[in-house]
Amino acid sequence: MIKTAIFSAIAVAASAKAACKNDHLSWKTSWGACPTYAKGKMNYNWCKWDKSGGLYAKEVCPQCGTCVSAKKVKKTAFPTRFPTAFPTALVCNSKTYNSVWGKCATYTFGKPNHNYCKSDFSKHMKSCTADKACKECVKPSFGMCKANPAQKWNAGWGLCKTYAKGKANNFWCDKDQKDGVYAHEACAECNLCTAETDAKSCKDWNCAQWCQYYDSKFDAIYAEAGCNDDGEECKCDEPKPLPIAPVSTKCECRQCGSAVAFPYGGGNCGVASATCSATVGGAGCYSSASSGCDCKSLTTL
Repeated sequence: MIKTAIFSAIAVAASAKAACKNDHLSWKTSWGACPTYAKGKMNYNWCKWDKSGGLYAKEVCPQCGTCVSAKKVKKTAFPTRFPTAFPTALVCNSKTYNSVWGKCATYTFGKPNHNYCKSDFSKHMKSCTADKACKECVKPSFGMCKANPAQKWNAGWGLCKTYAKGKANNFWCDKDQKDGVYAHEACAECNLCTAETDAKSCKDWNCAQWCQYYDSKFDAIYAEAGCNDDGEECKCDEPKPLPIAPVSTKCECRQCGSAVAFPYGGGNCGVASATCSATVGGAGCYSSASSGCDCKSLTTL
């Protein structure tokens, strides 16, 4: 009687499980089919996380132990002669990376996951962290810092010095902004832009910035940083050359022996010659300019 009661309790508990949805024989996620979600298999711990077609593995696969299915695995008539090949080794790259928090695209600079590039890892490969797999984790460079006159930029949470590494606002470098300028664009302390007053940043300067920031007292620092001064390349002190007036390209097409324009409407006339000019008549035409003339546009060739 006791054994019967125990078995009855087990049967009741089993029947209390929800019925599995979909077809566990054909359903699969990008990480594998239902058999891979059985206890002891690689995907078992992800039964409640992995999803396909709007359903989680725990809702479809009886192997997860949270639902039951009337369908049984089909057996082939004869076992295969040779074992199937071993699965390929897991690869850590932008195509395979997928953490509990999202794929590589969610780790782009400025998005919530970017600050967790070093700590987040792919669901099926703990050694595959986002910073190893995703190019989105690479911090961009914003060149020279801007909109920070006299180091007074402040979005309401503190000056730039509070955005230095280890300081309270460092985490918010890509989020705090004032008038459309983010902390990482204004503050050298975020380590994404270069301070205008830092002579060691000369490699990032263009000619206009060389002319604006160059100071001879920093020549030794420029040389140490591997920069050229404003000398021959930028020519900061030279006045801008006056614009050259455009040369007139207008011309007329004239008949040989005539000094009056003729409305040909097309074709070309060559320069005047000993056989065709204003004073020498004959078949053909000549240009009023020192070069040939396009009779349609009336411009020199």
